[in-house]
Amino acid sequence: MFQRIWWVKHWITINQLYTVPTRGYASGTDAPGRCSPKVDARCYGGNSSTEPYIVAHHQLLAHAKVVDLYRTKYKFQKGKIGPVMITRWFLPFDETDPATVEAAERMNQFFHGWYMEPLTKGRYPDIMRQIVGSRLPKFTKDEAQLVAGSYDFLGLNYYSSQYAQPKHNTYPSEKHTAMMDAGVELTCTTLFPFKNGNSYYYPKGIYYVMDYFKTKYGNPLIYVTENGFSTPGTETSEQAIDDDKRTDYLCSHLCFLRKVIKEKGVNLKGYFAWALGDNYEFGKGFTVRYGLTYVNWDDLNDRMIKNSGKWYQRFINGTAKNHVKQDFLRSSLSSQSQKKSLADA
Repeated sequence: MFQRIWWVKHWITINQLYTVPTRGYASGTDAPGRCSPKVDARCYGGNSSTEPYIVAHHQLLAHAKVVDLYRTKYKFQKGKIGPVMITRWFLPFDETDPATVEAAERMNQFFHGWYMEPLTKGRYPDIMRQIVGSRLPKFTKDEAQLVAGSYDFLGLNYYSSQYAQPKHNTYPSEKHTAMMDAGVELTCTTLFPFKNGNSYYYPKGIYYVMDYFKTKYGNPLIYVTENGFSTPGTETSEQAIDDDKRTDYLCSHLCFLRKVIKEKGVNLKGYFAWALGDNYEFGKGFTVRYGLTYVNWDDLNDRMIKNSGKWYQRFINGTAKNHVKQDFLRSSLSSQSQKKSLADA
């Protein structure tokens, strides 16, 4: 492929590294549908406590091999190559409680550090090695050198944030999964701006994610490769087109991206809204709509640009006005202060 479409300057090796091992091998909700029998009887086999770590390990090795191939044989094409990470921001449910603050950072390590520590240092996070123990594969010296630094840029997908608080999980257990190893309970709130119709979101979370990657992983070159808002797939064309909530979502997240570039110097070079048009969403099918363009499921040639698409067009042209209805800049880190800030807004 590198040889056939040589003019491509940006290559992505694997999309959403975290998704396949967790949903495909821990919960079994995605292909290939493997998990421990007691986790979900519909799984045809698997071990939810071990296989996710094995799969993630080989994802990293496969990614690094492809990057090495590109750099060795196709460097003359002067392109860039990297993986795409799914990201979230984990807020301490109570920022005054040290154990809760620690749980939020531990979740960051299990969610982001699982891949980023090997990609930057050639080893898994200390906390993962401590908790997961022998279930966590080890890199050989050569593998560690191959994986570390195996990216020119990072694609970061961001949709939402969650509250984190400590939760004790016992291993071994027939219902234990790798996702429980962090010992963290993740929750959302029905409070706006977290919950808004069919989707929940927290725009300031993208600010924190960008700053975290800059501080923790050496200010890598970043592209936001997915960022979007879903509405029900059953919407009529009139309902779908009048999508001010999606416009609000995009505008507020872009505001915080601009803010984190100016305030923190994050090396962010591109942004892609998800998605150009309503589409078949992996895991959800046609039950949700993410598009800036409405697509009639019964006649795929019937398409209409939504209000959000028109706003985004003006934004790209530099003529859009600020559409944010909520003062997200007041948003704070905990559920308690979040409620107060929204009451004051």
